[in-house]
Amino acid sequence: MLLHRFAAAGAAIQYQIMHQMNAEEVLAHDVAPRGDDPEWIEELPADITENLIMTLYYGHFMCNVFHQDYIFKKGTETEVVKTVMEQRLEAKGAKLPAEHNISHIFKAEPALREFYLELDPTHIFNPGIGKRRKHGYSTRSTPLAKDPKNFG
Repeated sequence: MLLHRFAAAGAAIQYQIMHQMNAEEVLAHDVAPRGDDPEWIEELPADITENLIMTLYYGHFMCNVFHQDYIFKKGTETEVVKTVMEQRLEAKGAKLPAEHNISHIFKAEPALREFYLELDPTHIFNPGIGKRRKHGYSTRSTPLAKDPKNFG
């Protein structure tokens, strides 16, 4: 495991740039394993590792957040691989994302969705964050707002 996070993150990106003819974009996760999980670095199955060029694991000392960067061979369906990897991590009780918030990539858990709704009931400040709707006006006082499916 690499300990200097900024050097390691830059290394993955630079490697991919230098090998872009043979490598897909960096597939990155920031993960918080369960506190009692002794297996901080997962054992990936052969159907994933067969297309894997490089892995870089690095993290924050003593805070249980790990960055996992993967570089796959050109032509690998990285979105499919990413989904499989995320399902494996979530099945172990890990939290994704662990540090860099959910952005537009991850669905916010119910408590976080409620928090965003309280802060931004009209989706003006961060439309689409947490896989919420990107467009449209809604507040708790409208029938539209009372239906939870309208906030996803």
